[in-house]
Amino acid sequence: MTTHSPRPALCAIVGDHGAGKRRLAKALAELLGSEHCGLIALDDYATPRSADEGPGSGPRDPAAVNLALMAQHLRLLRQGETVFKPVLDPHSGQLGAPEFLRPAPLLLAYGVHGLSTPELRASWDVSLFVETGREDELAQRLVLPQRSRADLTLVASPTTAERPRRTELRIARPVAMPALDALRDIPPGAGVHVASAAAGADVIFVDDDLDDVTAARIEARLLAALPAATPRRSKRPGADAIVQLLLALYLVARGVNRVSPEAARSVHPAPGA
Repeated sequence: MTTHSPRPALCAIVGDHGAGKRRLAKALAELLGSEHCGLIALDDYATPRSADEGPGSGPRDPAAVNLALMAQHLRLLRQGETVFKPVLDPHSGQLGAPEFLRPAPLLLAYGVHGLSTPELRASWDVSLFVETGREDELAQRLVLPQRSRADLTLVASPTTAERPRRTELRIARPVAMPALDALRDIPPGAGVHVASAAAGADVIFVDDDLDDVTAARIEARLLAALPAATPRRSKRPGADAIVQLLLALYLVARGVNRVSPEAARSVHPAPGA
């Protein structure tokens, strides 16, 4: 029997292995109300791997992923229907017992291949590509081509002797975000910088060495902009929490947060992105 629910909003978080997609999806769900958000592991649609392939070596080649089934399930979820989704064991690389996946007001999907075909790209209300900053030749050829299709791109530069890690959030499809406009007034050198890029994109730079006082002040300002959220300091204020809040605010500005203000609860960012 097919179960129908109101049409959910779908958000894709795409990138290579080790990019932190699952952790970021969970953090966004916490910020927007985890009881109203569902998570989808897109890598579960991969072909089971052989025993000689190590754990965590899921396919980076889209030919090794059942993209047609993934697109079909996303289409059904958008229609408010429940799907019988495959589950891939990340350690054995083999399929386990499938699971029923019911649509939630907001579905956050994460995986290596979510923007590989026109049908998949048409499935999302918002898409984010997360770079690792250390992509090899295989990733350059098979994974990174999806980057130009995403609404947002997130990349963290590696820490060096001369400079701490810097996270760059590029918004290729800007929307009105008053909280972002307020960040433009932060003076240079404070650890957060907002700039304009080609084709009207916004770019936000957040440095890891942002001091705690400035980080807490920015977090409070961003939390106050979330619907019905009570501003409170996270356990680990800093660059990751600020980036998570900016992404959550972008989702709200794009209208994908289907949770009513009455149902929203007080939340705070999860550590790490």
